[in-house]
Amino acid sequence: MKTLRIAVTPGDGIAYECMDSVMAVLENAEKYFKDEMKLEYIYENIGHDVWKETKACVELDGVTHGGISEKALEVFDTTDAMIYIATSGGDFPRGIYTPFPVIRKRYGIYANVRPSKTLPNVFSLKPDIDLVLVREQTEGLWMGREADLGNGVVTAEVRISRAASEKIAHFAFELARERNQKKHVVVVHKDNVLNKAFGMFVDSFRRVAKEYPDCTLEDMHTDVLPYQLMKQPERFDVIATTNMYGDAISGQTTGICGGLGVGPSGEYGDNWAVFRSVHGSAPKWKGKDRVNPMAGILSGVMMLEYLGNKNGLPKAKVAANHIRKAIDKVLVEKKHLTQDLGGTAGTKEMTSAIIEAME
Repeated sequence: MKTLRIAVTPGDGIAYECMDSVMAVLENAEKYFKDEMKLEYIYENIGHDVWKETKACVELDGVTHGGISEKALEVFDTTDAMIYIATSGGDFPRGIYTPFPVIRKRYGIYANVRPSKTLPNVFSLKPDIDLVLVREQTEGLWMGREADLGNGVVTAEVRISRAASEKIAHFAFELARERNQKKHVVVVHKDNVLNKAFGMFVDSFRRVAKEYPDCTLEDMHTDVLPYQLMKQPERFDVIATTNMYGDAISGQTTGICGGLGVGPSGEYGDNWAVFRSVHGSAPKWKGKDRVNPMAGILSGVMMLEYLGNKNGLPKAKVAANHIRKAIDKVLVEKKHLTQDLGGTAGTKEMTSAIIEAME
């Protein structure tokens, strides 16, 4: 029996009620892997609420990140993965950044994966979308390295290295290999504007592509991709890009297939990973039992799949599959759907229906 420790870190706003749903489903799924694996849950929060209460901050590369402490990081050091919902990032005062760059730096979280797949009775631009967005998370413009040159001029640094670019390229091709028969990677960039920076990024993908003769590579400019996603989303498999572009594109890939309420994500390092909803903290819905719990639950499914793959625990993946099938069953029946999906059910009712469908 292998025991794995999971950091349970809700975040802000609707996070606690969504996390209640995630934990209820995960605990119900234990019957599928209880003789192979035990999950020990360690509760430790980060986010804007933590910052409001404690003013806890961590300095990283000259930048202040609020809502996280060294004590919390020491707790996370003892865990194998994190399940998370959302942070009220926009509520931090200017000059104080969200806590997640600290997490990503400490645990080498370099790949953000956001799947978008057509689900039963859920809006989808086309009936057969099945793609994932892979976003490099250690570099690019997102790192917040800025300089005030005076006279009303500010610069922002875009940092891209061959090592990080090739690492995310390997990740993207490995993912394409295991997903389906398409085995197609689209690398998104703007090398016609930043020849050296994005030229290195796309060149790294071309180099790595030679190691994957069973896969195909296509490169596409950032201003072309949004149109192609609207026109032919079903042709995409794995889309890989840099940090800031990935953040912008992810809203579209989520929007064309289900919306924020059903959007999960995984953020992967070599030895640790975070699983979180794509949606935000939605404070106006806090405590109203109205939000869709699927994004958090599907993030939990991705966590079980990760734990199964990493630790050689096939029953963890069996449990994940049971949850996916239960969600599909609830969506097909349409009796217990939240308002964003056209129903009248609350968060708790939909969660209970998913758990019942797992029996």
